[in-house]
Amino acid sequence: MQGMLTAAQIGKSLSDMNKAISETNVSNGNLVREDLQSQLVVMGPMETPLRNRISRIAGNGAAHAFYRMKPNADVSQGPFYGTTPSNGVFPKGGLPTDATEAYQYVSYPYFNIGDVAQVTFQDQAQGKSFMDLMAQRTKVKTLNAAMIEEFFILWGDSAEVQDGGGYIFDGLLKQISTLGGQVHPSTDGTITLGTFSEVQKMQFDAGGTPRVIVIDSKAKGILTNEVAQLYALQGLAGAANFTGMQGGLSVRAWDFGYGPVDWIVSRYLVADPYSHKFYALSLDDRSMDGQNDGNVITMADVDPMHSIDLAIVATAWRKVIYETTTLIVSAPAFQGLITNLTYAGQTVGG
Repeated sequence: MQGMLTAAQIGKSLSDMNKAISETNVSNGNLVREDLQSQLVVMGPMETPLRNRISRIAGNGAAHAFYRMKPNADVSQGPFYGTTPSNGVFPKGGLPTDATEAYQYVSYPYFNIGDVAQVTFQDQAQGKSFMDLMAQRTKVKTLNAAMIEEFFILWGDSAEVQDGGGYIFDGLLKQISTLGGQVHPSTDGTITLGTFSEVQKMQFDAGGTPRVIVIDSKAKGILTNEVAQLYALQGLAGAANFTGMQGGLSVRAWDFGYGPVDWIVSRYLVADPYSHKFYALSLDDRSMDGQNDGNVITMADVDPMHSIDLAIVATAWRKVIYETTTLIVSAPAFQGLITNLTYAGQTVGG
């Protein structure tokens, strides 16, 4: 009869079910209701705040190229892109003094970042769903590839061959320190709100507008303590108090003197492996002309994050998850880098 299962089909279904059933003797244990949560718990960081914040544009070819216009060498009257103010004044019938603008041709090559997800034949033979396993592992490896990019946005160095055999783009630390960024060493190894005010003045004088600082968790605690002390002093003076501040103070943005600046706390801004000192960044990542066009710090993607099925390789199905991209700091003079941080004598606790 149509729609009826044969004995052979029923036997096969039961056999498949038996392979998927796992039994454990718990006679001497307590009975616990099964917790219907997700079967995957990721015990580690999953945030990629820098990668999420930086704007992305489409790339093509073997490299991303553009022209960078710089202020003229004569900055005695301030930065200008042509003639200076004094030479821009001229008599009737005359002309202003001509000055050729200064351009640089800049080219950024692309690099690959990725990971591999695989499902072995043994996993399938043990009754596990190929589709579920591959979907889960693809999701995890995509997250991992994004975290790899987050790391290299800070630490990338195109002069070093990585363990995988490839090269990577220059990260923020290298581009700011080698391309004319505002590098401000801490004289005593400490970090304060004033330290950021000093480097942001340098950024502002160069033409930038600080938008975000990137710090590690200890610096976040130190700076938050300083903010709390400022509020406490105002409270003693009767100007403000901690009313309504439940559970302490959390600072996500601060005006260091040049406009509101967001705070990003990075798990990857660890001590330099060679100097064992820390860094902090002050970035203008939004605009060059007062508009939110995101053309100061960008990621240019030839291939955005995607996956390609490699079919059967040896004894497993494999899928490569990758992107081909590069980090562009088109206006390095607008960026600030605080170096030589040791946090000597500074504590996170109040």
